Amino acid sequence: MTAITAKIPDSKALQEKVEKAARKAGESAAKIPKGVWIGLFAVGGIWAASRLLKSLGKNENNDAFAEGIPEVVEKPSTDQSELPTLTKNEALSIANGQAQIMRSIGAWFDIEELTKPLENLNGKDLQLVYSEFGSRFYDGLLLAGGGSYDLHSVSLDLGSWYQNELEDDEKEIMREIWAKSNLNLGI
Repeated sequence: MTAITAKIPDSKALQEKVEKAARKAGESAAKIPKGVWIGLFAVGGIWAASRLLKSLGKNENNDAFAEGIPEVVEKPSTDQSELPTLTKNEALSIANGQAQIMRSIGAWFDIEELTKPLENLNGKDLQLVYSEFGSRFYDGLLLAGGGSYDLHSVSLDLGSWYQNELEDDEKEIMREIWAKSNLNLGI
């Protein structure tokens, strides 16, 4: 008798119950078709991969997809500003706000919600906001060729978010604000 079985009263009966339950679980699992098991493992694998990809970035950012997004703060701005007046955390907060406003389901937002936090920023501040926005997952309707829309989940930079979320007159307002950043946002 081992030390563990000595402490458990009637351990043989308990062991038999555990073995019986394990056999029953195994028999139940064996009755599930192989295709169902493959499907469950595939869904679990996809879920785990998506969680891993989302955890790679800081806050909402996903830097794994941001290879094309340089540290733009080194680029000269058109307003001759030399340094941002914002901290990285403040710029990240503004970037997160831009995404949150545009991410709202069925978003009918006022353009001022997007422009107000940007209006008094200098060119270097805007570059920093763009850099902190990075490339983020966009779950929405993307303008496809021929003026049609397609639903996708892809990683886009801030300019591409504006391109897909704003009306033409709103894009013009954003182009005016972002002009001092000297960045081509494609809007």
